[in-house]
Amino acid sequence: ISNDVNGEYMGADFKVHRTASTQYTMFSNWDTYRTQIQLLAIIEPDVASDVVLSHQCFAEQSGGGFPRWVLANIETGIMQGDPTAILVSNAWAFGARNYDPKPLLATMRLGAEHPGTKSQDEETRPFLKQYLDKGYCNASIQLEYTSADFAIGRFALYAVGDEFLSWRYFAQARSWRNLYNPQTGWLQSRNPDGSWKDLGAD
Repeated sequence: ISNDVNGEYMGADFKVHRTASTQYTMFSNWDTYRTQIQLLAIIEPDVASDVVLSHQCFAEQSGGGFPRWVLANIETGIMQGDPTAILVSNAWAFGARNYDPKPLLATMRLGAEHPGTKSQDEETRPFLKQYLDKGYCNASIQLEYTSADFAIGRFALYAVGDEFLSWRYFAQARSWRNLYNPQTGWLQSRNPDGSWKDLGAD
């Protein structure tokens, strides 16, 4: 919990804000989107909802994009991918729904569709332009992005009811197949020109 007893907390813009509920911080989302948020949403849905809203506040105060790893009121940029989109989608799926999902979907889309979107000084999705234009990039990053795109598609469909958008994101999520190199039988990073990176290069 990062707010004082009167609801005030230091925001991502380094200004004092006041929360109407509880403001949380210390999010290592790359580590927690797989299991922790689901459990929290089941056993403490109000807390999980406040965790989701805390992320939305951070995004609104820091440039528009979701953070990946927040320490106090700082986006550290640690780890890769777009884990907060997955975290929010999982929170909703497991019952933490005490918020308006539409602004959250808008924040997800900003980070997933607009290269250069930042949370403070850290890009939400590095290499996004290549990923969108060519359908491939670094394999470990792309697998995280395709997981996030699938989650955004589910959130768009079930939380907001936008079926057209959901199918668009589901199609993008399937771009992981562009990483399959039939000559090696591995998912493999690709250079910007489409050639395969050496398996030892990453």
